[in-house]
Amino acid sequence: MLYGAPDEENVMNDPMTILKKDHADVRHGADVEHGLAREGIVTMNKMVDEPGFGATAESLLGGILHHVREEETEILPALKAKLSTTEWAALGDEVAAARTAGAVPATPAAR
Repeated sequence: MLYGAPDEENVMNDPMTILKKDHADVRHGADVEHGLAREGIVTMNKMVDEPGFGATAESLLGGILHHVREEETEILPALKAKLSTTEWAALGDEVAAARTAGAVPATPAAR
């Protein structure tokens, strides 16, 4: 999981074209979810000392967890099934390189 990274779209866009079925819907859905996450983080940062902070944080977490589940249980398995072992490994290397460069933050568990 690339954890809402600004460059997630760049790292995954080419491989996602392999999933031709509903690619536009998947891409649009991901873009909407990434935008909502970014907006939620901005809102949450403004509310640190305000009532409703906890509810805002829980809502943001729920959206992110939904996105992660969708990636891990639907999108990535479908993509892996369509890629060769070499292509799948190369995609993993690209994600790792982006993380090393700071373009893709590590998942919360890896921090």
